[in-house]
Amino acid sequence: MDLWLNILVIIGPLVLGVFLSVVKSITKTTKRIVWVICLLICFSGVYVFVKGEYEEKTQRQIEQKDRDYQRTLLEKQELREKGRPEKYINGLGKDPILKDQFNLGQKYEEAYKFREAILEYEKCLDHPGATAESKVAAHILIGSCYYAISELKQAQIHYEKALDLSKEAKIEKERSLAKSAALTNLGLVYYSLGDFKKAIDYLEKSLEIFKAIGDKAGESACYTNLGTAYYRLGDFNKAIEYQEKSLKIEKAIGNKTGEAKCYGNLGNVYFGLGDFKKAIEYQEKSFEIFKAIGDKAGESACYTNLGNAYNDIGDFNKAIEYHEKSLEIDKARGDKAGESICYTNLGIAYGSLGDFKKTIDYLEKSLEIFKAIRDKAGESVCYADLGAAYYGLEDFNKAIEYHEKSLDIKKAIGDKTGEAICYANLGNAYFGLRDLKKAIKYYFKAEKVFKETGQTHYLKKVYEYLSFAYEKIGDEKNMEKYRTLADSQ
Repeated sequence: MDLWLNILVIIGPLVLGVFLSVVKSITKTTKRIVWVICLLICFSGVYVFVKGEYEEKTQRQIEQKDRDYQRTLLEKQELREKGRPEKYINGLGKDPILKDQFNLGQKYEEAYKFREAILEYEKCLDHPGATAESKVAAHILIGSCYYAISELKQAQIHYEKALDLSKEAKIEKERSLAKSAALTNLGLVYYSLGDFKKAIDYLEKSLEIFKAIGDKAGESACYTNLGTAYYRLGDFNKAIEYQEKSLKIEKAIGNKTGEAKCYGNLGNVYFGLGDFKKAIEYQEKSFEIFKAIGDKAGESACYTNLGNAYNDIGDFNKAIEYHEKSLEIDKARGDKAGESICYTNLGIAYGSLGDFKKTIDYLEKSLEIFKAIRDKAGESVCYADLGAAYYGLEDFNKAIEYHEKSLDIKKAIGDKTGEAICYANLGNAYFGLRDLKKAIKYYFKAEKVFKETGQTHYLKKVYEYLSFAYEKIGDEKNMEKYRTLADSQ
């Protein structure tokens, strides 16, 4: 209902009551009756207004979660780097019989031609002179390429092969490094599949090895990854604990890049806690270091995180300013994935301003790039965000179409978290169409997957939606049941 109409419904009866109370020709009894009627109309207007505001707010909560979820695209790039221990991987490039394939594979990766890179790394596996250490490195590189294009099952196969081959490494330290690299990457695959508990198991095994061989950089990377996994489970205190452990090591070994990344990660955790002031402080610390050391990619990531922070606190114009700065850097660097993420973020910011047409323009630009670089995870997020934009335009059928496209990809790549969010988004879209039975069906699907993946922090909103849906169909028993469940989360 329009704001002015709400005001008229609430204020109008009161004005009428006051006017009639001073009219002398009307009896006191009539005046009392009129006042009672006016007050009832006024209170009804207040109830409808508050309820309408609550409905609009709650209907967008999981969609906001999905818009937050697109941040994992940047996170995914960071995790992929963490899973590629440079000293170990670069050893392949020093091997005189394999360096040509390695260098060509690296060039293909830089150009986002991951399938071509895979073909080059496979040549390293087939070479008769390849050692066990070289084969482990090649499998990790192949797995990393499959991870980049969201073919997680293929990535998992190659990381498991790397783990098996690590036993054949002749030197003890090489054997340990190979095993820890394979374990870390398997942890990252399970992370991306939404199985955060299994991810934590693998990362803790990797951490034990890094500690045993005294590899502080590897230990720090494990702490970072563990912090990220706990963040996704909604355990923000544990996430902070691990990110601070990583920060302590990065400072001790004098790694300014690692230190800056830790500040950025801590900022992201404080976003999750809703402490936006502290979040912004950490992002600014991160930015200062990246700027001082001339790390343009790091600067861009900070602008992105700051843009997200200002979007969360409602300063959408400031958010747009930061996302445009990030976009400028990524375009100059030729970072197509980064450019695409910037378009997504700009689309979200304009959506927050209610300019859904501009949102759609930016998201379509983003989608085009993700398709070109064959990033299925990014493509899926764009479909979800386009669904949210059409939801904002109240074109619920179009919203459903895009959320279903997103869901198809999430299921294909095995992304359980994304799958659950798609179910919740579809529930919201069907709620918009007032197809409440279908909405409830999708909310239950979301609940099931969130429980399976241990992401119970999402359940509060799902239960609120179920309570609201049951209220709409007049089922007071279930309405109260799910309202109580929501309050207990």
